[in-house]
Amino acid sequence: MIINQIYSIDSCDDVELNIKRGSKLEFRLTYDDSKEIEAIVCIIPGGAEDMNNYIYVDDYLARNYNVAIININYHCIGNRPHLGSSFYLDDIDKIILDTSLKTINLNHINVFDINSYENLNNAFIRIDQEIQK
Repeated sequence: MIINQIYSIDSCDDVELNIKRGSKLEFRLTYDDSKEIEAIVCIIPGGAEDMNNYIYVDDYLARNYNVAIININYHCIGNRPHLGSSFYLDDIDKIILDTSLKTINLNHINVFDINSYENLNNAFIRIDQEIQK
C-alpha cells in the first residue's frame, strides 16, 4: 500500500540566503510498504513550487519502483514576495540580463530602468512575448 506521511523536524537557518528559520522543516515521505526499498529519491522543489506540486510524481515513483521518496518543502523558503522577500537586482544582474537580451537580438528592452519586482515581472512578460513572436 502507498504510504504518504508528512513530517516536521527542527532545522537550521539558511546561511546562504540569510534567512532565519522560524518554522520547522517539512517533508513528505512516500513509499510502498509492500516493496523492499532499494533506493531513496530526494526531491527539492524549486521555481516557487512546493512539495504539493509533486504528489503525483511521488506516487508514480513509489508505485512503479522500489524507492522511497523524500520531498522537501524548503527550497527558497521566504524567497517569494508574498512570504516577505524584498526585491534586489544589482548592476551586475542588470548587465548580465542586458547582455543576454542583446545576444538574442532583444535590444529594445532597457533593463537598467528596472527598480522593483513589478518592473522585473513586466520585463519578463515583455521578453516572453517577444520570444514567442
